[in-house]
Amino acid sequence: MHCPVCKSNHFHRRHRTFAERLRYAAIYQCEKCHCLDLESHLEHFPMLSRVARCPECANTDLRVQPRLDPIDRQYRNPLSLLQKFLGAPLLYCSPCRLQFYDWRRCRKPQPHPAIKAAPASDSGRSESPASAQPR
Repeated sequence: MHCPVCKSNHFHRRHRTFAERLRYAAIYQCEKCHCLDLESHLEHFPMLSRVARCPECANTDLRVQPRLDPIDRQYRNPLSLLQKFLGAPLLYCSPCRLQFYDWRRCRKPQPHPAIKAAPASDSGRSESPASAQPR
């Protein structure tokens, strides 16, 4: 591994205290610049998070799907299937192309691109300075 700050090769895992073991899965420290990289348990166990995360990559940039896409794969965990039958929204992770059901709130709610938002009215707005220049 390389240090994210100084890019040296002296970036190693260090021992954790008992309190650090409860909070972090791993702690990496650079021997050269002494910076720390803290790896959370949420990266390994996304189901422990308070916000919705992708079950495979722990990504929080999810979008709500209006219906199941037959092309992309679906997460078939018993907990996800239970949430489906209880009416949870269908979420989609773009990097993994994975669909799953989850009741937890999304960090950044992003609607599906097929759902069009109403256009904002431009009443009371002046022209931009670039378009107001004389020709």
